[in-house]
Amino acid sequence: MNSTVCKNKVQIALWVAFVTCLTMSYWNRESLHIFFDFFSNNVAILPTAGFCSTKSTRTNCRSVLDLILSGTWKSRTMTSNQKAEMRKFLEIARNEHGLPTTLQRKDKKCGNVNFLKTGRHFRALCDQYGSTPCCYNNTCVAKEIEECRCKDCFDTRQVLHAEYADWLPSDARCNIRKYNNRTACELLTGKTIFISGDSLMRHIYTAFLLLLRNNTVDGAMKKNVSKAIHDKCTGMFMFTEKICRLQLDNAPRDLCGGKFELIYEEYYNTGYSRQFVNKVKELMTRKKVLIIAGIGLHSGFNHRAIMDQYAAPAIKVIQKHDGAQFLFATPHCPGLLKNSWTGQSKENIEQFVIRMNNELKPRNISIFDTCYITDGVESFDGSHFGLGINVLKVQLLLNYIQELQVNRKW
Repeated sequence: MNSTVCKNKVQIALWVAFVTCLTMSYWNRESLHIFFDFFSNNVAILPTAGFCSTKSTRTNCRSVLDLILSGTWKSRTMTSNQKAEMRKFLEIARNEHGLPTTLQRKDKKCGNVNFLKTGRHFRALCDQYGSTPCCYNNTCVAKEIEECRCKDCFDTRQVLHAEYADWLPSDARCNIRKYNNRTACELLTGKTIFISGDSLMRHIYTAFLLLLRNNTVDGAMKKNVSKAIHDKCTGMFMFTEKICRLQLDNAPRDLCGGKFELIYEEYYNTGYSRQFVNKVKELMTRKKVLIIAGIGLHSGFNHRAIMDQYAAPAIKVIQKHDGAQFLFATPHCPGLLKNSWTGQSKENIEQFVIRMNNELKPRNISIFDTCYITDGVESFDGSHFGLGINVLKVQLLLNYIQELQVNRKW
């Protein structure tokens, strides 16, 4: 073949590859795109970042734990069926707590007040489908969305559903890899992850099971659950707190073909410090183990007690073993239904994050701070979030693990 012709073909091929990557980068922002079909109770993690970045090692980028501290949510258009299914889920989940379907009191008082007879731990809001959807000056009034944007306004019309939205990191140069069950297992094979803490940590554990089993219908449910209970706890309902949390599979043996170990223990306050530290000691026989601990809500955000009794003794054990890593997960920000007088306000959480970071940073321990990504997102009870947020948390943790491996830290 003529050398000039061959050279031209090579140049054309390189040019086509370059244009393709450029086009893919433009049309596919580094978002975490989660598509839900609630009629089939299924979820697919869609690789929207394009083939040019599916194996990105995130070089020259900030740590993923820093990257999640700034970003934006972009809602996608929901179909009428999707809206109806989401509304049904929220009504059922809230009814478990005795909350009215409308979230509105008969006297139209809202904001810094709770419900009179039931749901005393919840903030009274306004009926977004009624004639007075805006909580303004602690009263439900008839204001449009644009008129209901103020410091002390509460408007459930403005919250977004993480299940139907994309989270976009502010730094568009840095890719967040999207893992499915196969690629996640490639990353996790031969390792152990121990998740310890409160219900927020249990939900992360639940999302791990759903992803690794590639089954969002009942992938986190234990075996031999009655059909009546099973049908109440499929899909999104596995994250509810009354009945379905009791059906969680707490002894998975099949993950990644039995080559990955995932453990969850509900050591949710400092009263369980001894059990937590003993479990950490037990796991030091594993070749590679990551401990993800998250408490605070049930310990009054007492950072001193949490450090001295719970975290520091475990860190002392872990730092003697090369194959062990420790990550502390602080609580996410609450939803609109969370009453500020409970002592679990956004401001309280932010102060707790600062204090824990001041304690842990000198010890070279990182914090998994997800307060930013839940701000403005729909919570079914003010404290907990559903499938969208928890799948996102798992994806971020997988990226963190990838980062540890690339940097030869684990």
